Amino acid sequence: MPAVVGIDIGGTFTDVVHVDLDSGVLSVDKVPSVAERLHDGAEQGLAALAARHGVDVGAVEVVVHGTTVATNALIEQRLPRTALLATAGFGDILEIGTMLRPKAYDLLAPKAQRLVSRELVHEVRERLDADGEVVEQLTEEEIARAVAWVGETQPQAVAICLLFAYRDGVHERRLAQAIRAAHPQVRVSLSSEVDPEIREYARANTTALNASLNPLVATYVERFEAMLTALPGAQRLYVMQSNGGLIAPAAVPRNAHRMVLSGPAGGIVAAQRLLGEAHADLITFDMGGTSSDLCLVANGRAAIASSTSGHDRMPIRAASLAINAVGAGGGSIAAVDPEGVLQVGPRSAGAFPGPVCYGRGGTEPTVTDAQLVLGRIAPDGLLGGEMALDRDAAAAAIERRIAQPLGLPLEAAAVAIVEVAVAVMERGLRVVSVNAGHDPAAFSLVAFGGGGPLHACDLARAAGMRRALVPIAPSTFSALGLVCAELSETWPAVVEQRASELDDRRLAERFSALEREALRAYAEQHGQQRAPSFTRLVELRYVGQRDALTVASDGRDLAQLVQRFHAEHERAYGHASPDDPVEVVTLRLVAASPWHERGVDPARLQRRSAPAAGGAGGTRAVHFAHDGWVECAVLDRATLAVGDVVEGPAVVQERETTTVLPPGAVARVDAAHSLAIEVGR
Repeated sequence: MPAVVGIDIGGTFTDVVHVDLDSGVLSVDKVPSVAERLHDGAEQGLAALAARHGVDVGAVEVVVHGTTVATNALIEQRLPRTALLATAGFGDILEIGTMLRPKAYDLLAPKAQRLVSRELVHEVRERLDADGEVVEQLTEEEIARAVAWVGETQPQAVAICLLFAYRDGVHERRLAQAIRAAHPQVRVSLSSEVDPEIREYARANTTALNASLNPLVATYVERFEAMLTALPGAQRLYVMQSNGGLIAPAAVPRNAHRMVLSGPAGGIVAAQRLLGEAHADLITFDMGGTSSDLCLVANGRAAIASSTSGHDRMPIRAASLAINAVGAGGGSIAAVDPEGVLQVGPRSAGAFPGPVCYGRGGTEPTVTDAQLVLGRIAPDGLLGGEMALDRDAAAAAIERRIAQPLGLPLEAAAVAIVEVAVAVMERGLRVVSVNAGHDPAAFSLVAFGGGGPLHACDLARAAGMRRALVPIAPSTFSALGLVCAELSETWPAVVEQRASELDDRRLAERFSALEREALRAYAEQHGQQRAPSFTRLVELRYVGQRDALTVASDGRDLAQLVQRFHAEHERAYGHASPDDPVEVVTLRLVAASPWHERGVDPARLQRRSAPAAGGAGGTRAVHFAHDGWVECAVLDRATLAVGDVVEGPAVVQERETTTVLPPGAVARVDAAHSLAIEVGR
């Protein structure tokens, strides 16, 4: 029986899902992450699938992995010593940056943090012009000087970003070849391979980030592959990128910078693939231990950002799902500031010590502690009672640090913590919806992650939304999305020519060249078993504009492409200039294919029965802001069938998470096994 496993490793928990492609049976599990050896948590997750669900790990064909290794390294600035080789005269490119500022009139606004310190920048005498023609040849003496400098400074990684290398990377390749031969332990990244596009600062920073992440991500994936090799069977490994597409391990070094949002991307892919047929307009809400990630899905397609900002506003040029992360998660710490204002997040208790109720030494109350005190989390503990919770300790921490300073009763203080967290999430939700010209009321909220179902109705009501969806296996939904994703890579080609200087034949030839490159790469990485499908995109702008708009193309009809650009400009900015000249900036070829000819069929997906969460069945008292303590029915979600209706107030529990239905909310189990909730008011 062919099968696939998805493994999503977070800072607190490692989520694993197993899908039998013949029967559609879904098995899920959740185990604590191992902080210093994340692949150990993955191995424990696979062992839990075998022990708890009888899964034959040896029969697994494909393992798909989403990881926060790149994300955490960037946020925590745990990056290896990285050097930059730049064209002579351009060594300060990371320092100068661009004219863009976070505040236009603040002369003291801090600059974006540099990935490479100035003393680790080496200038190389060589020069190409804007057309890629050699102005100053790179000599063997200059190469030897650069190689010797690398030996003296001893970086772990080297980024090579030479002027106009996106036109011709010959000088970069010669430097890289010499450095790799002399210093094989050093990871080398070339801008002509990593980010062969215009704008020197973005290209240099993206290449430097790729180089910095390369030793960490590549080594991590190698160890992950070694862990799989030691298991029975012959599993193929694929890794999730920020854009929701998968790549083979061999492609990871060149794409290390494209893994910054590897972890959060899975849930958005799952929402599109599993819920998109019935619900084309969604806002995904993934609440974990540290943050909540929100993304808009309109007409069945998630919003894509061509570039994003990393830690401290560093530009990262890589297509990614347009995710807005806010500092409100289950482990977000609540505190009263010196002005007497309640703050929740962005500080987090993390996995260790974690919330006070975990009993691991935490002393500062969190959102999870507040939900436990309000009776919304099963007092018997998490993971079906395997992970005990200390309600008394949580209540004492909230009383001491929040209730007493604010002069509130315990329950009112706990409600306030939850309401402030929801307010933070609502602001994040409006960024991806209202700020992009969309009314949240026209969308359904998809709540997943460990904390999403707990807060689904509260957030939907706050944002003026009428419906929330809690999908199948919500706590491990991102891991499920991994196995629903497709292989996907993008190949760019800079053009920078007026449309009037091109013709249909030359446009088709440029796309054909990209297709040949993509087919060669696919054959190397995946064999000849399948050919990818191609999507052709073109970036255009009016001559003199800074930014470009992306328009889909058939790769042949240039006149029609320009007309579509005018229409897109009208839609995006409210005006167009059909008489002004248009410039074709960049061509992009997106190649995609399924990792298996059968894949996961959403219509056949059914979850294997899991042990009920602690305390399921009967009733328990739950506190709501406007109703006080209310006796609620406690239901085991595994006992609910398609068509069943649950009226609030009620609590629907699973082994890994809990859905809270406040008074006035009504949930129905739909055909996709989701809890479709009319949240009421």
